[in-house]
Amino acid sequence: LDFTFDIFFLIELGFRVVSTPDSISLATFETLGMIFMALLSIAEIAMLLCQHSGLHVSEDVFHYVHALACFRSLRCLRTLARFKGPQLLLKACQRFLHSLFWAMVFLSVFMTSSALALANTLFTYYGSSASIDDRTWIWQRYGTTFRSMYSLFELTFSGSWPSQTRPLIEKVHAGLVFFFLVYITTVAFGIIRVITAVFLRDTLDAAASDAEEQVAAELKKRKEYAGKLEEIFAAIDSEGKGVLTENQLIEALEYPKIRAYL
Repeated sequence: LDFTFDIFFLIELGFRVVSTPDSISLATFETLGMIFMALLSIAEIAMLLCQHSGLHVSEDVFHYVHALACFRSLRCLRTLARFKGPQLLLKACQRFLHSLFWAMVFLSVFMTSSALALANTLFTYYGSSASIDDRTWIWQRYGTTFRSMYSLFELTFSGSWPSQTRPLIEKVHAGLVFFFLVYITTVAFGIIRVITAVFLRDTLDAAASDAEEQVAAELKKRKEYAGKLEEIFAAIDSEGKGVLTENQLIEALEYPKIRAYL
């Protein structure tokens, strides 16, 4: 199946390069992605042929290449973009990518500062007389800044904050409830809702922009049609009077192309 998929991918890519050479530019990200995926497909075919012929191929390398090659399935988005529904969805996704980047930067500032504060606050707990199981559990989740930040990432986005926070409040100090009360209310509830509202606005803007583009396309189409009619009438009006006689119009309607326009 992998071999067949690689062959069809390379055939489709070659057909696209031959049929639309003007749209292929080495400076575009899409073209670089196509080249990378083509090289992966060739490498995967080569490794499959080597395995079939009995030559040794590293299993780790083969699976890594195969895992990367699976991203070729994202090319189906190009096909979906031809339909109106997915097209609007893809436009909306493109619109909120900018907001998503700055939202993650904004959240990272809060999560990093909170993780630093929490990791330093819990540092003294590891040398206390608490049970080794409790200290191990807390160390695995909040022992370092990175561990603490990942735990805050989980409780921010997954909604698992009760299981992540209650052991700290019960086993370390009840005063930590104020820290998590402020964090969950401000970040997990407030800021996340604001970011969701921004994404919703971007989606609505994309939908409105799509409607405006359709109206503009329709107006352009009508303008082109009116221009064609003017050319036809000008051709019929051989005398240049600006007025067509009945006989001129009847004579012109004998041509199928003119009847199609009218």
